[in-house]
Amino acid sequence: MSEPIPTDADLPDGATPTYSLTKRDIRQSAARYMFMACNVFNYETQQGPGVVFGLSSTLRKIYPDDDDYKASLVNHSRFFNTTTWMANLILGAVLAMEEKDGRKAGPAVQSFKTGLMGPLAGVGDTLIWVLLPTIMGSIAGYMALQGNPLGGIVWFILNIVFLALRFKLFSIGY
Repeated sequence: MSEPIPTDADLPDGATPTYSLTKRDIRQSAARYMFMACNVFNYETQQGPGVVFGLSSTLRKIYPDDDDYKASLVNHSRFFNTTTWMANLILGAVLAMEEKDGRKAGPAVQSFKTGLMGPLAGVGDTLIWVLLPTIMGSIAGYMALQGNPLGGIVWFILNIVFLALRFKLFSIGY
């Protein structure tokens, strides 16, 4: 059974983080999440382990105290499931909340993630996961079938652009 979400009553006086995250910290969390989100998956918490892995190094910088760090990891290990593209927006914002309010943000962080993962999954699945790759892949594939090597190059460049956009979405969320 999972532990309860920490509340303000669980905090010692003045328990707020003093660490300020850098752009490198944000990019590192984005990369860790993006490359593990679909690989670390279970039927109880869905992408929860991927979220924990992605944010763990950054959360350690926010929470130098072991108890605060563990409480935050427990909070993030709960159920989470959305399109991995849209999760970048959510998790970037979650890091900002954790950085600003510390453990007091625990219940708000979980509510924020729960409230946005459904609506953003609908947008992300429809537009980003299905529509863009289908249209652009069809154009690039047709070009390649016609013997134009530009088709493969276009598809490769588009995937690099898609990856860069995912990093940017994490920063926008933050």
